[in-house]
Amino acid sequence: MRARSQHAAEHGAAGRRPTLTSDAALLAAALGGDQTAARDLLRRHGGRVYACALRMLGDTATAEEVVQDVFSKLLLEGSQFRQESALATWLYVVTLNRCRNILRKASFRAGALAHPLEANLADPSPDPHQLVEQGERSERVRAALAGLPDEMREVIVLRFAAGRSYEEIAEILGCATGTVASRLHRALHRLGDRLRAAGLTRESV
Repeated sequence: MRARSQHAAEHGAAGRRPTLTSDAALLAAALGGDQTAARDLLRRHGGRVYACALRMLGDTATAEEVVQDVFSKLLLEGSQFRQESALATWLYVVTLNRCRNILRKASFRAGALAHPLEANLADPSPDPHQLVEQGERSERVRAALAGLPDEMREVIVLRFAAGRSYEEIAEILGCATGTVASRLHRALHRLGDRLRAAGLTRESV
């Protein structure tokens, strides 16, 4: 009886799917046809990719399509992914490229950034992000964000919507970390100017 129980336990352990924790392990399994691993990758990174696309495009349906496109491309071309880069970096590079292509269509320009950045993702130091709240003010914040040049919008989205570090943003955009810092500073300054022009100040919050 004991032998039979031991055999059953060993057999069950052998048939159990091993826990995959790293992106590299999940990707390898997904490329091998493991649907659970593919879903795990989507659960792990899909939310941030969606947030990035949504704030770049301002349209929920199109942002969802971008997520599907990005992860389909990952499963088709993932074997070419270089392990020295983080998978998240690759995902955001592809996401931004897809968004840039969509934004070249005039129909998307006016509606860009239809959703504001959440206040709890804001950098505590810059003025503009003290003003990001729910209600009437958020409409003017959306308009101010939508009016920023693409490179400024991208760095704000990557920092606050995608939650990337300066180093990660530098790798995604292919520039120096110092360039990211200065670009973000200029972007926040420009955003602050637009918010003040719209009548939003610290005193109005």
